[in-house]
Amino acid sequence: MGRTGNRGKDMTAGDSDAQDQPPSPQHTEKQVEREDLRKKLQLRTATRLMVVQALYEIEQTGIEPQDVEKNFFEGPLNTYFVERGLQGDRDYFREIISGLLPKQEEIDDRIRQFLAQGWRFERLESVVRAILRAGTYELWFMADVPTPLLINAYVSLTHSFFQGREPQFVNAV
Repeated sequence: MGRTGNRGKDMTAGDSDAQDQPPSPQHTEKQVEREDLRKKLQLRTATRLMVVQALYEIEQTGIEPQDVEKNFFEGPLNTYFVERGLQGDRDYFREIISGLLPKQEEIDDRIRQFLAQGWRFERLESVVRAILRAGTYELWFMADVPTPLLINAYVSLTHSFFQGREPQFVNAV
């Protein structure tokens, strides 16, 4: 008499356990889709981090956007990110930066609407301004990411820079 496994199935030497079966094509397809989605999310996360840092640098130094892009994807900042296992999506970076900068005043005005009465936009810490600008741009002008996921992405990104109340503030705005 052969030994029995789960559900009383005979597990004699001639029988094959379900775990020994190769995954079905559908199962493999789903795994590939999940892995592709995971990689896309990682790329977007790294790119958003780069965008925020680029916006900060542009605001602080007045450097041209194409020079910042070059620094992030060809220069020393690229090396910094690659050494940490982060790779950005240059096209996505360019799409956000080149779309956001011409609309920056409009974006800033949208953000101002959500600030507490008497709170000046210019009073916000410059990294917080960069985070809010990038998030607002994606939220209003790029419709490929669902709003809750986008908000979560930027709140999580804020945690990369701050340990205080700033993530809560970004979430509230």
